[in-house]
Amino acid sequence: MSFKNHFNTYEFESILPGSGEPIKFKPIRTKEIKKLLAYENVENYREVENVLDEMIKLSVIDEDFNIDDLYLQDRFYLLTDIRKKSKGENVEFEYKCPECGSQTYISFNLDSLETKKLDNSVDNKIQLTDTISIYIWYITRGLEKEAIEKSESDNINSPEVQFNIITQGIQAVETPDGKEENLPFEDKQFIVDNMTTGDLDKLKNWYEKNHFGLDFRIEKKCKQCSYKEYTEVPLHNFFF
Repeated sequence: MSFKNHFNTYEFESILPGSGEPIKFKPIRTKEIKKLLAYENVENYREVENVLDEMIKLSVIDEDFNIDDLYLQDRFYLLTDIRKKSKGENVEFEYKCPECGSQTYISFNLDSLETKKLDNSVDNKIQLTDTISIYIWYITRGLEKEAIEKSESDNINSPEVQFNIITQGIQAVETPDGKEENLPFEDKQFIVDNMTTGDLDKLKNWYEKNHFGLDFRIEKKCKQCSYKEYTEVPLHNFFF
């Protein structure tokens, strides 16, 4: 029997915290990493996210898998599971202290991160005025990609990109004339553009209050001056 028959035999399963769907996957191997090395130093947000999509698709075994159908939180959870089985649970990265400028290596274990499941019974109706209500829900990767394509900026933190992404969460609008669903992006954008800033805060607060998935925030602490802050784990070079 050839030794080659003993390679690439490992399969794992990830139970997504949002959809509850089991996803079968295999670890990312060196030959797949080689395909993606050309993007190792990419800084453009759109390209980085597309590379992560490709990483997931190379790993998932299920034939009917469509990454665009994943909630963003589920995509991130699956990506983390793939990373744990491919490179291990421990993550290290360099951190430059904004207070004293010194550099520190941060190390932590991915298994230590807490996970919250989606509550499908959550109230997703938001009252805007006496006559207008909207229904919102969690955003899928497909909706996020459409939002990014509608944006001119490549910075995920730009107001334009953030507005477009939160716009995609609108599922329906209800007025005395009835309830309209399956709205195109332009109609969702019209709703957001004509909200008050207080109404927009209602949407943002809903997502913060009803967050699910991995809590990817960790404490960054400078070893020199003891400055600390809580921030999300950087995804750059997550697999390299």
